[in-house]
Amino acid sequence: MENVWLTKSLSLQNYSTPEYYDILMKKLQKWDIEKLEVGGDLKVEIFNKLTKYGNIQHLTISSIGEVEGNLMPVEEILLKVPYANRIT
Repeated sequence: MENVWLTKSLSLQNYSTPEYYDILMKKLQKWDIEKLEVGGDLKVEIFNKLTKYGNIQHLTISSIGEVEGNLMPVEEILLKVPYANRIT
């Protein structure tokens, strides 16, 4: 599977690892998703890529941070999802 185009939603559960996210991002050609659900921890770099088009309306996350344990501030998360009407 190469050159994947996501058009509506992406749901990643707790079993997704940082390595899985790296592989997934290499395969994505284009994404313009409205719904993002992440059950486990997500690296800031991957979150920024997944939200770069700014069209997320529904966001479900556990935590966004770096390997060192630094979490992304809520204010920065909100700036990445300006059209979100549901965040959990």
